[in-house]
Amino acid sequence: MKKHYLSVAAAFLAALTVSASPATEEAAKLVADKNLPNLVKNGSFEKVGKDGRAVNWSFWKSDKSNGKVEFEKDTGVKGTGAVFTGGSSSLFTAVKVNPGEKVYVRIKTCKSGEGTASLSLRFQNEERQWLPFTVRKKIAFPKDGEWTTAEIVVKAPAKAARVIPMIGVSGLDNLDSRIVFDEIELYNLSPEPEEKK
Repeated sequence: MKKHYLSVAAAFLAALTVSASPATEEAAKLVADKNLPNLVKNGSFEKVGKDGRAVNWSFWKSDKSNGKVEFEKDTGVKGTGAVFTGGSSSLFTAVKVNPGEKVYVRIKTCKSGEGTASLSLRFQNEERQWLPFTVRKKIAFPKDGEWTTAEIVVKAPAKAARVIPMIGVSGLDNLDSRIVFDEIELYNLSPEPEEKK
């Protein structure tokens, strides 16, 4: 994947959005009250192809990383979990979105051993080119083996056509270290799609 750069203003706004817990609480209430549909396909990682990859998900790591992800049954909150081990790597998918629409993403995760994890939202235009706007949240784990929820609320930038929810890990160099993700959900909180700019 190509590198992307945040403007100071975009980074500042993104940081404000991520740290605003009232925004995520309001989003969760709206999802429950309106029974909004989860737009992520195979968000529970239950569907795995013959190649061992989760259906509708893409995996990425650098050539120098020994990171890998496996989809193990009975490791998630309810069933299959995406289990990351070794080095650094990421897993991502895509959902259609329009400029100005507010999206809310959340995922459950737990860790054992060393390593860090993050939840990110990136955006692409109609040509699938990366837009210079990213919201990234470093995940704070309460303690080993305890599940926690990471969540982000943000408005899609101008020219956005796809939102890319991405989960990433790094520093899993100890053989016993694992970070597990499960039940990723993404909701469009906008009542009606806004016109593309």
